[in-house]
Amino acid sequence: MQKFLKATLPLLAIALLFFACKSGTKTETAKPVLNAADFDSTIHPGADFYKYVNGGWMKNNPIPGDESRWGSFSEVDKMRYEILHKILDEASADTKNEKGSNRQKVGDFYFTGMDSVNLNKQGIEPLKEELVMIDGIKDIKGMMSVIAHEMKNGTGPLYSIYAGQDDMNSSKIVVNVSQGGIGMPEKDYYFRTDPKSVELRAQYVALIASILMERGVDASTAEAKAVKIMAFETSLAGASMSQVEMRDPYATYHKMTVADLQKFNPSVDWKSHMAEMGITVDTIICGQPAFFKLVETQMKKTPLDVWKDYLAWNVIISNARFLSDSLALKSFNFYGKALNGTKQMQPRWKRVLNNIDGNMGEALGEEYVKTAFTPEAKKRMNEMIDNMIATFRERIQKNDWMNDSTKTKAITKLDKITRKIGYPDKWRDYSSLTIDRSSYCTNVLRSNEWGWNYMINKIGKPVDRTEWGMSPQTVNAYYNPANNEIVFPAGILQPPFFDATADDAINYGGIGAVICHEITHGFDDQGSQYDGEGNLKKWWSTNDMDNFKGKAAKLGKQFSLYIVLDSMHINPDLTMGENIADLGGAMIAYAAFQKTKEGQDTTKMEGYTPHQRFFISWTRVWRNNIRPDALISRLRTDYHSPGQIRGIAPITNMNDFFTAFNIKAGDAMYRDDSLRVAIW
Repeated sequence: MQKFLKATLPLLAIALLFFACKSGTKTETAKPVLNAADFDSTIHPGADFYKYVNGGWMKNNPIPGDESRWGSFSEVDKMRYEILHKILDEASADTKNEKGSNRQKVGDFYFTGMDSVNLNKQGIEPLKEELVMIDGIKDIKGMMSVIAHEMKNGTGPLYSIYAGQDDMNSSKIVVNVSQGGIGMPEKDYYFRTDPKSVELRAQYVALIASILMERGVDASTAEAKAVKIMAFETSLAGASMSQVEMRDPYATYHKMTVADLQKFNPSVDWKSHMAEMGITVDTIICGQPAFFKLVETQMKKTPLDVWKDYLAWNVIISNARFLSDSLALKSFNFYGKALNGTKQMQPRWKRVLNNIDGNMGEALGEEYVKTAFTPEAKKRMNEMIDNMIATFRERIQKNDWMNDSTKTKAITKLDKITRKIGYPDKWRDYSSLTIDRSSYCTNVLRSNEWGWNYMINKIGKPVDRTEWGMSPQTVNAYYNPANNEIVFPAGILQPPFFDATADDAINYGGIGAVICHEITHGFDDQGSQYDGEGNLKKWWSTNDMDNFKGKAAKLGKQFSLYIVLDSMHINPDLTMGENIADLGGAMIAYAAFQKTKEGQDTTKMEGYTPHQRFFISWTRVWRNNIRPDALISRLRTDYHSPGQIRGIAPITNMNDFFTAFNIKAGDAMYRDDSLRVAIW
């Protein structure tokens, strides 16, 4: 699940009897949902529960050539793609679409993306204006003017700038500036010395050179330029915070005036630079002051021609996927194949669909939910969330490591959590966005600029807490600490996560655990630092926070011991928030399930008791096959632990899991009571 470092219905305290009646109504008519072929019955649950539940599925579901991994999320995505593909095919073929309508825009967008003949004919011509601007740079002032232009059209070179809620005053929208400017996944890719990392850097330099050659630069000159660009990016990486360091919200919060930022980087007139992007403010949040000091150093020592080559490289590689087949393939060969081991590019229709989804997601979502979401699904979700909230409240009240004052504040925050389910009440207005059938890349640039204007127009206005951070068709969910909200798009409310006709065990082990995972994010090592209003604020007693950190450290040790690939372990400092949320997700969902009629029964269905079905449902949600290169990449950059660990690690802290499957001391899955962790 995704956690936003960013509602509609008040949460109700519902009595146990209500849940027992409401949640139990599906059990008698529930349909079969487990496929015997997905299991591996040759493996005892106590030996490897993940493979016991998913072993057959893993053998029968090899990774498609155009994917880096394949799992439950992918299966839901497949259904989503079918619906969206049909929507776009029909919109593109309809020549009578009303001009200016969302249907006309997504149809024309899709048409230009699918027109490979025109794309190959145009080459990099759609970027001619951008490249001419770069070639015309005469000094730092002119360079920053070009960077301002590129920020608006989505290239975003050198650093990051965005408008979002103030961490310490969530009712205000502020401008944030932070590190950026590197093309590899994160800073350590520039410095690791293992053979694979050295090889990746060589491939990256080769990619830069090949992109510069698209401008007519000869091979030897392009190679020399690429080496200088790599050295420049390496300097940016060296001044950047690591992903673990960036998990500390206080470490990335430095409120200052624009004049203060100017002191770090005096070569740039920041007031004028921001004005060129349509931003007029006096105060900003700077994520990494040291980074902007490095930028100043580079402005004094790096030749202007290197800056220009760097900007040209950024403009082309950022848009390579929207240009000719040869450029798209160059991008894929590094970012898809070298980094993640993916064998082949996705079909064109899927790549174009993904891009439109990213740029006009709610326009597609408005049509998607007509097919893929029902009022009954929303009703069932609300019933489950009510039960989860009530259960979480009870567990806070009963825990033995918080004092009464901190408990009261935690419950206050819990009760203020708002929820969004399915799709927005108010759809995004794309009327000011121009899309036509002239050029795919041009449509992308226009969409990016529209998105930029949409974002900066929030500055100085009241926060719109009804806004969604994901499109309705996204197969994911998130917690947003700035709004203290949990959000579940229609896309994830599909089997195996959620099935309105399935029994409670399946739904509580699936979407129920997802719900509790997102709620727990409000109380993980990051979310716990925000209060019920969404403000970064110290509201815990010192002793209670120390107790919490002690429990988190114990959980971190558990995860650090898992060897995932060869000698590579999980980084618990990187994955801590997600690990805490997974632990809370499983434990709280199970406790809530026990309140239901089915949760108090032992009648078997499809050969399993309700309690066994809960744990099976939990573990099958995390089933996946993944390529080794993709797994390595995720171990280094992903805030989530790998699926095969998520499927077992949390529940090995639960005695009910051991009881359900008769797992005993000596079994590989068994964890001694002294080593178990319970936080929420």
